[in-house]
Amino acid sequence: MPQLKHIFPLALLLLLAVSCEDDAVDPNIDPTNSDIADTNHYTINIDELTQAWTHSYEEDDSTATIFRPSNSMEFPVSRYRQVYNFGTDSTCQYIVLAGNDAHGYQTGTWTYAETSKILSISDKYGDALRQFEIVELTDSIFKITVDDNNYPEIQDWEFDVTVQFDLLDGFADRTVSIQLNGVQSYNANLPLGAPLTGPMDSFTTGLPRGHNQFDATCSGGTSGMMMNHEHSFEFELGDADGYFIALNDDDVMDSLTVVLQISPFIYL
Repeated sequence: MPQLKHIFPLALLLLLAVSCEDDAVDPNIDPTNSDIADTNHYTINIDELTQAWTHSYEEDDSTATIFRPSNSMEFPVSRYRQVYNFGTDSTCQYIVLAGNDAHGYQTGTWTYAETSKILSISDKYGDALRQFEIVELTDSIFKITVDDNNYPEIQDWEFDVTVQFDLLDGFADRTVSIQLNGVQSYNANLPLGAPLTGPMDSFTTGLPRGHNQFDATCSGGTSGMMMNHEHSFEFELGDADGYFIALNDDDVMDSLTVVLQISPFIYL
């Protein structure tokens, strides 16, 4: 039994040594660094972020806010849904809501802290706009922590420029869906009969100056003939206060005619 008296203190000493080693503070880590102090033990592939995301608030719960890819579904009609379009060049477009209930886009920047999983969005002046923790990110879901600051509409800002789109009689008897910069901006079933004057339909939105992307799908057709067209084009917006774009879909040529100008179109 005398041997056991020596073994037990030795085992206790080794256990204390291991415990102290586990609790040791790495001198190379600054605990006041928020990017380090709030470490989350899960992996986020931030490459999945670079696309357009729309708030699917029907899926929200008490712990998370849910976004889905903007082109992944037809979202239910809503007065306002926040949209973020994250670019690979660290730019971020987001929806703003003006005082007159018009929707438009501003362009800012985004940064991501890998250790804390914190995503930060700033406006074009570099001022902080949004900051939240990413808890899940795949190519089909973007989930962030719930915070009152995530929900409010971004208001009282002026988007860069107002653009009116006129859909001419080439869109008669069509279901038309239009995305601007990857964000669903228009969706309607247009009637067969064309008006005596003016466009079949119009919509107005706000867009950033510079480069913009237009994508549309048109389905349906006259006389029982089903026509399915997809159209895409890029356009530049300069320093004018507003722009007007007229669109006409040509069944025969399967082409889209686009006219852009700074004054309203006159229809006789």
